[in-house]
This record gives sequence, C-alpha cells and structure tokens, in this order.
Amino acid sequence: MKEVEQRVVIVGGGAGGAELAAALGRQSQKLNMKVSLVDCASQHLWKPRLHEVAAGVLGDSEDAIPYLALGQANGFRFYLGALVGLDVSAKTIAIGPVLTAQGDTLLSNRVLKYDTLVLAFGSEVNDFGTGVSLS
Repeated sequence: MKEVEQRVVIVGGGAGGAELAAALGRQSQKLNMKVSLVDCASQHLWKPRLHEVAAGVLGDSEDAIPYLALGQANGFRFYLGALVGLDVSAKTIAIGPVLTAQGDTLLSNRVLKYDTLVLAFGSEVNDFGTGVSLS
C-alpha cells in the first residue's frame, strides 16, 4: 500500500521560500511529498541586484525569475495570490483572488490543504516612490 503524499505549502516566494520550494520540489518524489509555493507576485527579483535596477543598468524584469518556470524546472506547483486566511484546525489556507488591471477577476478565491505549512513572508521592497515595479 502506497503511503499518502505529504502536502507541503510554502507561503512567500522570497529568497528563502523559493529556495526551499525548489530544494523540496527536486526531492518530492523520493520524499513522497507534493510541494506548493504561494506568492502574491508572479516572479522573484534577487534583492542584492536592486542597486543595478535603480542605476538603470538592469531592467526591473531582466533578472526576475517567474515562479511558474521555477516550479516547472524544480517539481513544485505555484499558486498566484495573497494569503487571506488560515484555518489551523482544518489545516487549510485561503488564497485571495487575482484581479486584472481593470479589476476583473482572473482567479477566484482558493483553498489549499496542507500537512506542513511554512510561512516565509520575508520583506517588502520599498522603491521610495520611484514607480519602479519590482514584482
């Protein structure tokens, strides 16, 4: 009889969360787990290179890694959206809707079940009102 797959959900795709999702995803079959990453941005920009973006040497999306591509290459699933709820007793998280620029719903609210939950919120970039999009 096959063991039940463990569901690992990582919320936050910064350096720590993305690296953990990739490392676990690469081992997911051997470890019998399903790995999911949740983030409200679609891609990750390596923060130590922000000075190059600010100086105009690097475009704000040139060094960004799309989470969908990272997940495809490393064996984890990516869910776009913000964490809006947590039910510890039911072991579920709620992911908020994703809206278009016009305010139309692209993705509705979703609920993910987990066996192990990792909260890797990290930090938020402050562009000091320059208007550079870093997400």
